[in-house]
Amino acid sequence: YQRRVRGSLIEFLLHRRHFISLVQNKKTTEALRYAKILGQFSDTQKKQLQQLMGTLLFINSGLENSPYAYLIEEAHSMEICDMLTKEACSLLGLSKESPLAITVDAGCKALPALNAIKQVMEVKQLWELKDELPCEVELGPSCQFHTLLACPILRAQCTKTNPPMRLECGHVISNDALKRLTMSSKVKCPYCPQETSPTNARELHF
Repeated sequence: YQRRVRGSLIEFLLHRRHFISLVQNKKTTEALRYAKILGQFSDTQKKQLQQLMGTLLFINSGLENSPYAYLIEEAHSMEICDMLTKEACSLLGLSKESPLAITVDAGCKALPALNAIKQVMEVKQLWELKDELPCEVELGPSCQFHTLLACPILRAQCTKTNPPMRLECGHVISNDALKRLTMSSKVKCPYCPQETSPTNARELHF
């Protein structure tokens, strides 16, 4: 029930795989009986059910010689394996991919850009703290997992009690950092020369 609420297809895919197996083995009676079980998916998988019923016409000649030959391709089995892994990890609150592999991948993508900017900063001596690189590196959707924000000033995760705040210049820091940086009703952005009033900062909602 929980899988259906989340819109998971894993249950249907498993039933489909078993039905195709019955058709491949030319078990007509069992396939017809099993088709009744597939009826529970008629509301959401009507088109695919029609295709599955069509396979019964070729149960004697073989699916490999029919318009439905694609249903017995290895890719469908791999799809089920991938979805089972994804569902299991989701229920356990784990990542489908290896955390170490993700970290290495993100590092490989970010390192060239970070190294280039670091070299420029060292030559021009733009920043006193050379460990802090004022740049954003696009890692792509494969490395995006959540909408949480870590404050670049306090190195702490933003929360409901310490929400992210957008300054007039567009840079974002946490509310606690905004309070610490405020001096005489003015706050200087830690990433650019612009000064602004803390009252003009806007809370961000993800």
